Amino acid sequence: MHAYVTDLIDRRLEVARQCGADWTANAHNTDAASQLVGREPLGLDVVFECSAIRPASIRAVKLLGPGGTLMLVGIAAPERLEFDHHTMRRKELTFKSVRRQRGCVAPVIEMIASAASIPARW
Repeated sequence: MHAYVTDLIDRRLEVARQCGADWTANAHNTDAASQLVGREPLGLDVVFECSAIRPASIRAVKLLGPGGTLMLVGIAAPERLEFDHHTMRRKELTFKSVRRQRGCVAPVIEMIASAASIPARW
């Protein structure tokens, strides 16, 4: 399995590489979608779409292979995103939304790093 990361901020891409990303690209100056299609001609199994902007969501669906899963992480400003139903149907895609909560990631990372047990309320 490979991890490919695109972003608009170089510092985030640097962190992704440090965490083991196989490939990164700044979407401001790279046609990342074309490069990814070249690397994965059958499509990707999972795409995390974190911007919730229409062009990125459309590209994410196009990058998925048959049976792929789109993880919707971004919070859409207009409160709605539209997708091509025919592409979703033909590829048999799964869409999953991810609920984010501010301030909950750091404590979990600290628990994992310190090998502490997870409190019962979690």
